[in-house]
Amino acid sequence: MRLSEIEKAQITENANGSKVAVWLRELALGNKLNSKKPIPKAGPALVREFAKIGNKINQIARLANEDKKSGFDFNTFAVLQQLRAIEHDLESLK
Repeated sequence: MRLSEIEKAQITENANGSKVAVWLRELALGNKLNSKKPIPKAGPALVREFAKIGNKINQIARLANEDKKSGFDFNTFAVLQQLRAIEHDLESLK
């Protein structure tokens, strides 16, 4: 099959990381194509930031569940503080 460089680049891009020959074969045979793009790797710093955010969300959930079990309304102010800390962490990721 003859292709221009532009066509070849476009086909390679459309294959989404799959081998072009396999992708073209599946397409030509009418088989369902796996259109998933590869998941990019996250650096250690990003993983640590998400872990911090997850820990804060767990603290909020734990606080709400403890107060619910005891029959008291949970501390809205404490929850707001935790949410603002999460918001700050998310802003630092931008």
